[in-house]
Amino acid sequence: LLRNELLQNPKQAPDWLKLAIVDALAFNSITGEGGPDASVQFDVANMKLTSAKPIIDKLKDIQTQVQRTTEVSLADLIAYAGAEAIEASGGPRIQVQVGRYDATKPVGGAQPHLDFYDGLDGAALTKAFDTSGLSPKDMALMVGAIVGVEKAAQLAAGGGATAKKGSGGGGDEDDDDMFPEDGGIFIPQTFGSQKAMFGDLLTKEPFDQTVFSTALNGKAGKCGMLLGSGEVADEAKKYASGKRELYIKDLTDSYMRVSSNGCNLTGAKVLQ
Repeated sequence: LLRNELLQNPKQAPDWLKLAIVDALAFNSITGEGGPDASVQFDVANMKLTSAKPIIDKLKDIQTQVQRTTEVSLADLIAYAGAEAIEASGGPRIQVQVGRYDATKPVGGAQPHLDFYDGLDGAALTKAFDTSGLSPKDMALMVGAIVGVEKAAQLAAGGGATAKKGSGGGGDEDDDDMFPEDGGIFIPQTFGSQKAMFGDLLTKEPFDQTVFSTALNGKAGKCGMLLGSGEVADEAKKYASGKRELYIKDLTDSYMRVSSNGCNLTGAKVLQ
């Protein structure tokens, strides 16, 4: 469901990831309140990130469809949507454990939700990561991931060819049953099956650490500028000169840490 939506509307992929990060950054490590609990839904109507409310509305619609067969919270779905944006852009498959509770109203003591639009100040983002108990390394990896997803989304929206996940060797032969040519929606029996979530990628271009070089050279737009100073820039420089394998591993670990920050996950299953 999520992959189909991204393939039909690739421009929204970066904002899926931004909203997942924003929801998680509401955790306040000082008060112990907030976190990835879907409370971002109460603020999206007033955000300058104008896609925020339509995305939340779409995720609620997908949640309703998924709940025909599998119980899932909106908070889980937001976290999974961010991971799906990364994977659909050619990045790693990130296993997202379920069990987040949905907030029923704004949470007192939580951090205010950031408005992750083009005018977001780097100092404000740095403060949010710090107050959430997350590191400059986590911030560098998350911003780098957004830059990578933005690149893939721009290529896809401009007519860039898509690529089969795992194409070039050993792909599943019955994928057409999961993604019918008539555009119908496949509703999996569980999120736990990797095969059930198999789908096209937004672009054939590689998802790698070169996003940091691009950003540090001022060629990655407003989001890339968030990597431009202090400890965050130092981390970005390390990845820019490092190996893809290390970047992908650290990105996977960081997203799992960010998307579960401050919450006690009640489910044993993972969304893959």
